[in-house]
Amino acid sequence: MRDTRGFTLVEIIISIGVLAVVSAFVMQLFIGSSNVQIKARDMDQAAMQAQAALEYYKAYGSCDPGRSHGDFLRGGVYSEEDGAFSLQLFYDINWNMKNTQDTEGFTLYLDGGRVLRGMRHLTARVIRHRPYTATSERDTEVISFELDRFEEGLG
Repeated sequence: MRDTRGFTLVEIIISIGVLAVVSAFVMQLFIGSSNVQIKARDMDQAAMQAQAALEYYKAYGSCDPGRSHGDFLRGGVYSEEDGAFSLQLFYDINWNMKNTQDTEGFTLYLDGGRVLRGMRHLTARVIRHRPYTATSERDTEVISFELDRFEEGLG
């Protein structure tokens, strides 16, 4: 009489194959949820930094690091032409401010258009230079704000 306890080799190979397919699907879920968490953190931090830059401009009327009030703009690159201005602030991947652009970090762009009829159009954008996990897309826009601000005595 033949012993019928245990599994055959074919049954074991099939179960390992099914387990591999299921585990690959579960791993994709973990990677996807990790990316969602990182993107949410980046968006939250980017919103705070962009809002801080806009509030700084609203409070002081300038984003020129040469006329800076404190060290918020330290290391920023500022340019002004024909009444419009542009400011770039650089951060590493952990949101620590840097003096130069980090290929793994973030760049905040604050652009103020020319004053027209007493209003200035402001745009704040944050770009992530490092790709997210399991993607190759670099220079991803994390967040963007736009607003119009009344400039007293201008325009």
